[in-house]
Amino acid sequence: MGKSARTKDELKQLAADAKARMTKGYWDKVKKSRDAAVDEAVRQGKDPQGVVRYFSERCTHEIAAMRNEIDRREEELYQKVKAVLDRGEEVANPTALLMDREYMNRLSDSERQRYLFSLMNKYGDLKRRYEHEKQLLDGIRVAE
Repeated sequence: MGKSARTKDELKQLAADAKARMTKGYWDKVKKSRDAAVDEAVRQGKDPQGVVRYFSERCTHEIAAMRNEIDRREEELYQKVKAVLDRGEEVANPTALLMDREYMNRLSDSERQRYLFSLMNKYGDLKRRYEHEKQLLDGIRVAE
């Protein structure tokens, strides 16, 4: 398949995904949740722009996760990290939280070491994302 045909197929898939989001009410749910959070920010006397940015970034991550396996896996890891940090727990061993034990058992020693380092880096990235989103919301509760 040539590049032109592949690009055309990818574009058709993107359009179909966008249509599915519209027909299944994805954007209505996002708007309703965003509007409620903006109203809450205004009631609390806070700048609602952080809430608007939060929803923009959240939608970007969610749509990317719908489109490909790597982003979907990263979003799953983020949800694990977010759940732990929302409970106020400090993570002593972040690799254990994110690790795929079955995958790890199939790796050689050097591959296992690279995998562990990549998980530590990934945890740092995901924790920074969590802190960034928390800062944008500035204490405003958001319906998921």
